[in-house]
Amino acid sequence: MKNILNDLFKDMDKYLSEFKQVQNEFSQKIYKVSGAGGMINIEINGERKILTINISDDLIAMNDKKMLEDLLVASINQAYQTAEEDFTNIAQDKFSQKLMDKFNNFTGENNL
Repeated sequence: MKNILNDLFKDMDKYLSEFKQVQNEFSQKIYKVSGAGGMINIEINGERKILTINISDDLIAMNDKKMLEDLLVASINQAYQTAEEDFTNIAQDKFSQKLMDKFNNFTGENNL
């Protein structure tokens, strides 16, 4: 009799290896996010490290420190969210089907 938990634990090393590969591939990605109507541009990598922040001269010329701080926070948060959503989508695409296949194999054999 097949046990889904035993199968999952048996394949855990393989899944961890594949997950590390996904993380490595993801860390190489660069996301370009534009905020504040294009006046702030941020590049962030898959490791969620900010690579660059570019602020338009027009925004700086407004001479409004509080507004600039608020726009930077919002833009940085958007960059992090973009990277996180992409990672989640990649991980779900890669692993959810494998888990569903295991579950379907288990239930298809009526071993409940």
